[in-house]
Amino acid sequence: MLFNDWVIGSSDGHRRTVTVRSCASSEIKIGDWGQMGDMYDFGGTMDGIIEYPMEAGFIPVMGMRLLAGRNFNPAIRSDTVGNVIVNQTLVRREFGLTPEAAIGKRFMDGHHIQYKTIIGVTADFNFESLTHKVRNQMFTMPAQFRPGFAYVHFRGGDPRPTIETLGAAWRRIAPELPFEYSFLDADFDNFYRSETRWGNIIACAGGISIFLACLGLFGLAALAAANRLKEIGIRRVLGASGMEIVGLLTGGFLPMVMVAALVASPLAWYFMNKWLQNFAYRADIGWATFGLTAMAALGIAYITIGVQAFRAARVNSVDNLRTE
Repeated sequence: MLFNDWVIGSSDGHRRTVTVRSCASSEIKIGDWGQMGDMYDFGGTMDGIIEYPMEAGFIPVMGMRLLAGRNFNPAIRSDTVGNVIVNQTLVRREFGLTPEAAIGKRFMDGHHIQYKTIIGVTADFNFESLTHKVRNQMFTMPAQFRPGFAYVHFRGGDPRPTIETLGAAWRRIAPELPFEYSFLDADFDNFYRSETRWGNIIACAGGISIFLACLGLFGLAALAAANRLKEIGIRRVLGASGMEIVGLLTGGFLPMVMVAALVASPLAWYFMNKWLQNFAYRADIGWATFGLTAMAALGIAYITIGVQAFRAARVNSVDNLRTE
């Protein structure tokens, strides 16, 4: 069912017009809840398919992209009997064909009762966490349809007025059932709540570690400058520039920072790669990432040590030598 305008009476006696697009589906739900499917025969090879009974308006309302073929048409009787729409993974995995070449292909249900004819192919989409690969999916439009979910797509902005209007309509139509709803983006976010929490923890721990490391480097630089005041004074008297003094004090620390980066990079790569193995779709970690990280660490260390070294270089050389 696909319609554009709901005219609903509100509790204050006024009528409101809400422009939305809606549809219904029997089983599709984000996550593992509510999946249904069966085995099908692809020329002697049996494989499973997740099935989604739905209305013709489901694909446009959900924003799915048809790569080939057409959507269901309630006026065509065969669309409610044997015609199906499948996803790109099924076409590639079971037939080894492009979406365009798969239109019109047939396969048999697992009980060998009825053929299914492909009339459309959708682009793959994730309805589970990215720890799972996209599986075979099939959409049907049964003649006798009892939907389990209603999906509404409305304009951006504040959703509360629209939700209130939809709730009023629901309570008028089905007062014995509670009005419950969720947002698809929030459902998807739930997949990665633990990863987000761990990411925040690691970011905070990393920030604290960098801050403490900078404090340590600053203290070591201050100690090195204090122990080499006479040398700094003599070099300044002999004409050494401020940048040469900064280079003198930072030169002993930067190699240690580089060694630390070389030790930490393989460990970071191992643990990050092990974590990414949990995902079916993941990015590869190139060594360029660790090279940039090492350069950033060197930059932070140079700034931290350089501040103290620059202060030492600006001290009056005569006063340093007189004190020594």
